Parts: sequence; structure tokens; C-alpha cells
Amino acid sequence: MKAATFDSDIDHSFGQLPPALIAAYPHATDEEARQARLGFERNLRAWARLQAGTRQKPVYYYSFRQKPPFPAGSLYAGWGASHFAELWYVFDHLNQEPWRWTKADRRMAEEMSSYWVNFAKSGNPNGPSLPGWPAFTTADSNVLYIGDPTTIGGVANINSLSVFDTVYSDLRGSRLAPVVSVARRRLE
Repeated sequence: MKAATFDSDIDHSFGQLPPALIAAYPHATDEEARQARLGFERNLRAWARLQAGTRQKPVYYYSFRQKPPFPAGSLYAGWGASHFAELWYVFDHLNQEPWRWTKADRRMAEEMSSYWVNFAKSGNPNGPSLPGWPAFTTADSNVLYIGDPTTIGGVANINSLSVFDTVYSDLRGSRLAPVVSVARRRLE
């Protein structure tokens, strides 16, 4: 992703988006453009809020922040803590790659794999000797930030994500209004 082609790349991938969405994600440099693209694809907060709103099951929201020791010159060099990067940790498979894993990497792999196993068993990732992972609710937007150190905080990038909320609300309103009026006419 390059800053120079960000707008056209987004148009090509998602169609023409409202200017407010584009403006919510700075993309003046190539690094900003790469991060902004991730922002468009990772609005997990919307899914977490929808599920939490059902109040049927607890929602556990995480953000992986650890940058694996991807070797320079490798396919993964410079990718950082991207979406797939947590897989080595989730499955505790650090030994599959001869990279310079740290003690912190190994601790995180143990913790993450334990969270996932606990969740698969019971629907709750928490367990003995693990940092507590509070549920995400519509009132208390807890996120477990998995990194060195693992912390709990609110949703990152909330200002940019709030623009999505406004745009989605406007779009739903404008698209639903004609459908509702047509349905009312049919009922009359």
C-alpha cells in the first residue's frame, strides 16, 4: 500500500466510500497508508458490539500487538503485528521457525494458546496463572492488548471507528427510508 495510490486502491477494493471515512484515516506516508488500510479491514469493534448487544454469550476482544522477529529479507519482513502474525503464538508453534524468539515471545505463546484452549473448552478464555481477560460489553469496551506486556484498555482508534458508526448509520437511514415507506404504502 502506497500513500500515492491510497485513494484509488481503496476505491478499487471497497468502491467509492464517503469522504469522511477516507479522512478519518491519515495516509500521507506509505506507513500511514498501510496502517489505514488495516483500519478499513479490521473494524472488529462493530462485530464485538453487535455480538455483545445480544447479551447471549460473553464477547472477548483482543488486539495482537507483538511484532514477531521476522528476519530481514524474508517474505514477512516489515509486516509487524499483522493479522496472521499471532498464529505462531496461538498454536504455540514458535519452534516451527528458526527465528530469534525472545522469552517474551515464548511467554505470550504459552498464554495465547492457553486462552484459546480454555475458550474452546468453556467459552471463557480465562484460567489459572493467566492475566485476566474481561469481557467486552456495549457499556465497557474492554480489549486485551496482547504484547510485551499484555494489557487491558479501551478500543484503539476509537475516533476513526466512530466515523464508521456515523457513516453506517447515515447509510442505513438513507437506504432503509425508501423501503419502509414502500412497506407502509403496501399495508395501507
